[in-house]
Amino acid sequence: MQKPQKGAGVLLHFVSGRVGIDWTSGSYYHLTKQPKPKQEQAQTKDLNLEKQIWDRSAQLVGTTS
Repeated sequence: MQKPQKGAGVLLHFVSGRVGIDWTSGSYYHLTKQPKPKQEQAQTKDLNLEKQIWDRSAQLVGTTS
């Protein structure tokens, strides 16, 4: 848990900063920094697996794909 002053400082960073210069809209941040991306798993690029998951999800919620 962080102190209120530190939390306010993080908020102030984004409120007073300039989009596209000091920070990027839509990006993930930990406090005020973007974490380094970790190595992607091969499964994230498996289009067949993606389709299977999509179809199964649609089946579970009662829609069809």
